[in-house]
Amino acid sequence: MLDEAFVAEYGEPGIKFVFRGGGVWVLQKIVGDTIYVAPAKDTVGAIPSWVGEEIPVPFEIAQDVGNIKEEISNYITKVGPEATINTFTTKLGVSSDTIKYVVSKVMEHVESGGVPVPSHRLVLIERVGDLIVLYTHGGTLVNRTIARILGGEVLTERLGYPVGVQQDAYAVILQLPRPGIDTTLIVQTIMDVANMDDKTFIDYAMRAITKTGIFKRKFVHVARRFNVIKKDRELSDLAITNLIELYKGVASIHRDP
Repeated sequence: MLDEAFVAEYGEPGIKFVFRGGGVWVLQKIVGDTIYVAPAKDTVGAIPSWVGEEIPVPFEIAQDVGNIKEEISNYITKVGPEATINTFTTKLGVSSDTIKYVVSKVMEHVESGGVPVPSHRLVLIERVGDLIVLYTHGGTLVNRTIARILGGEVLTERLGYPVGVQQDAYAVILQLPRPGIDTTLIVQTIMDVANMDDKTFIDYAMRAITKTGIFKRKFVHVARRFNVIKKDRELSDLAITNLIELYKGVASIHRDP
């Protein structure tokens, strides 16, 4: 059994997820209430199937995390790891073991080839196999929106085929559909989205959001409450899409008698 919210948001062929028993599976197709999966050969990029139960990380918290990473990186460069551990153990009021772990991870990154540490001010783009990882520190909802715009709209338009997307509070992950794809266009597309004017960005966001499973599920729920759809009526995905298009821009104003 998979959480309904998880399936609504991530229920697309090709998505890799970790089930509670620890196994990693690839979603093949969904027929009615039945989900067909196969064991995943490559576990990179898999997301936990219970992610739908998590409380979203706010933008402000994600930015704070990025700020702390930047400060720790700067301190390591200036005074070394030991002094950094002592300083941030006191400054953040957490255990020294926690700070040791964070410092060790930041040092691994710094020593891996001179790549800057991503932070609240520095967005890093990295390729890992067939994945493009965009470290953004935008929080759950911001990164979810960026992922939908990139994978569901802009990249699909430019490449001519769908790109799988995943995200957490600190990164957006794009899964390339086949090996050997030149990442130049991917990077340029990300830069184009970053430089969009507000109206264009919102237009893409609206188009992407209305295609998501979670939006369709909530739309049907509201439509049934307003008796637009009979409560016992089952709808296909195409019928729901057409119904959303029919009611686009329609607002209902309730006034007390």
